[in-house]
Amino acid sequence: MKKFDKFSRSKPTVHNQNKPFNKKKYGPTWEHIRYELKTGEVQVPDGANQPFIATLFLGKCGHIDLTYTELSRIMETCADAKQAANIASRLHDGRGHESTYGNSNNSLPIRRMS
Repeated sequence: MKKFDKFSRSKPTVHNQNKPFNKKKYGPTWEHIRYELKTGEVQVPDGANQPFIATLFLGKCGHIDLTYTELSRIMETCADAKQAANIASRLHDGRGHESTYGNSNNSLPIRRMS
């Protein structure tokens, strides 16, 4: 008797690669976000210990030269913003009201002490 293999697939995954890519569904700035690595002469900002390693371009917002630690800080801040938005979407229903979904306080009986 053959042992069940939960990782085997009976048919291959079919990806729809003929569908045109819609950049607008990711937001107005999405397609304009890019970076360029710094090459050549090393530039160290005043008072810093690390040199600039890249330039970050953010569409209409312009560009900014960044050190390694600044890039790390931006990534941490963006991860925090994503987590906060995820939590906020679970707590609110999108109209600014608290959602009853997943709110355990609504289902608990209230006990009053006499």
